[in-house]
Amino acid sequence: MSQTERIAFRLDRAALTVTFEAHGPIRAETYRRVAFLLARRHPEARRFARVYDLRGYTGTVRHEDVVAVGRALGEQAGVAPREVVVITADRAFPLWARALEATLPARPRIAVVEAPWEVAAALERLRASAAFRPPPHQQR
Repeated sequence: MSQTERIAFRLDRAALTVTFEAHGPIRAETYRRVAFLLARRHPEARRFARVYDLRGYTGTVRHEDVVAVGRALGEQAGVAPREVVVITADRAFPLWARALEATLPARPRIAVVEAPWEVAAALERLRASAAFRPPPHQQR
């Protein structure tokens, strides 16, 4: 039985987060479509922290795809999320997270956790570290 791809997003305005849940063989086109749908329907969410639950993800979205979506959405300093938490058991993901931190236009800080219950603490650590890191346009 083949899996169908599905990405759902949930906004939490009180916590200033958007949670994405990816299931199945997600393709770059699907990721791009959902990202633009979120930006169109909820423009205020561009500043919200992101939580990506990839425990059910089996797709083919590449580094170049993620960077292209970030650029296309105009994620400049102050417009895009600065904190990202990824839920995955993929032991190699922290390496990709470091590459994303360096190449995404907004230069977000990315934490990788293995379980949903770790998200709140990871976001707290990322937000606390923001006081010690200048915005991307001031980094040289």
